[in-house]
Amino acid sequence: FSDEVVTFSANSNKIYKIDTSSNEETYSYMYLDEEIKYSNRKLYTTPDGIQKILNIGFNYNKDINIYSLDYLETAYTEKIASYGYKSLSDEFKNKKALKNDILVVEKEDGKKGVIKSDGSEIVGPKYDEISYLENTGDFMVTSANKVGIINSQGKSKISLDYDEIKILDEDLGLYIVKQNEKYGVLNQSGSVVIYIENDDIGIDTSLYKDSNIKNKYLLYENCIPVKKDEKWGIYNKNGKLILPIEYDSIGCVVGTASTKSAGNVVTIDDYEAIVIGKDKHYGIINSTGKELTLIEYDEITASAGIKNSLKVKKDNKYGIINEDGKVVIPTSYADIEEIGKDNKSGFIVKNENNKYGVIDYSNNVILNCDYNKIYKIHSNDLYVVTENTLQKVVRTAENGTSTDVLVKGYDEITGILATKDSGVIFKKANKYGIMDLSGNVILDAQYDYLKEAKTGIFIAKKGDKYGIIRK
Repeated sequence: FSDEVVTFSANSNKIYKIDTSSNEETYSYMYLDEEIKYSNRKLYTTPDGIQKILNIGFNYNKDINIYSLDYLETAYTEKIASYGYKSLSDEFKNKKALKNDILVVEKEDGKKGVIKSDGSEIVGPKYDEISYLENTGDFMVTSANKVGIINSQGKSKISLDYDEIKILDEDLGLYIVKQNEKYGVLNQSGSVVIYIENDDIGIDTSLYKDSNIKNKYLLYENCIPVKKDEKWGIYNKNGKLILPIEYDSIGCVVGTASTKSAGNVVTIDDYEAIVIGKDKHYGIINSTGKELTLIEYDEITASAGIKNSLKVKKDNKYGIINEDGKVVIPTSYADIEEIGKDNKSGFIVKNENNKYGVIDYSNNVILNCDYNKIYKIHSNDLYVVTENTLQKVVRTAENGTSTDVLVKGYDEITGILATKDSGVIFKKANKYGIMDLSGNVILDAQYDYLKEAKTGIFIAKKGDKYGIIRK
């Protein structure tokens, strides 16, 4: 049983696959004969695309014929006895070869080989294990606990000398090999690209769930992270060392639990940059190994969806640098958090006295650090703040000051409506209602739940019943 996930997009002929029921951590990829087309809100592909995406046999002349892998397995099982074989491989990865009329088969003595659907031999039945590599069309073979690779014509591609082999990248024709507990990289001719002397190759993508890394072994189609004697470095795809093996980490990890790992950062895609760490400090290099920042920060964290803004910590103070490594907001705050979904919305900052204010991306003060809390914001001039124990709505004025807009008539403000001058959702005596910014109640506080779904439309609850209200 397998749970394979396939991802693809319009105007591309490249598709990605990963078997989530296995221990795979890296997507494999392959190419269709033509780009996927988008028209009339539908995606279109060729018969070749249908076969590869859906793992089926597919052909048509006058009629359309679709063959599932289970159907093909049953059909070919009836034939292989006449070819002198006991059974077909029932592994999912080997079943996928059936749609190309290729059969991974087993003899009575347990030895495995590969034949075509007409019985002609591709790989002789002399191996303990065989795995079909769908993305390259090759076969990974195992004998006496050693692994090698044979191509689709039955010729040796990588000799049967290794304890483990993984595809590093299909296009580059690079393979990770393991020998005597050490790792290296070979090309498709079996020549050494990176010597087999490393303790590990690739990063732990489980720590960087927001980074959208499809290949843990190859970053930006050039950088191969390696670990040796507890230190990290980076080779390029040609085997040149572009970052010396002397760093404590590739990436900055501030949390490992699922609820705390969102800020972990290893790659910065807009600049093809990589975070590196040494002596409990972090910096940034680009994909050629060029230094973009000094290794001087205690932490570097990224926010999902916020481009060109990296939160950095230095001497227990926080600031912002851009993705080119330049300081945007100096490390002078006790804390700093983005307000909206982009850096244009500005940042809520906390000073050494635990008071909060707001600054913009150019470090201009929008609101002085005078408040106990700043909750919500709409546009660039309305804020919900708490001053001492009073929660209120304020509008920004000159030089970081503000004017009061709304100060009474509620226990709590739970939201500012989508049109900034239309009012707020408030809570009073544990019921929700709406008032305008002059304090006039527009909708009485009578609901157990009230939330704006879109401008002027609200989801409301009374008791255990829900409804829609238009304002």
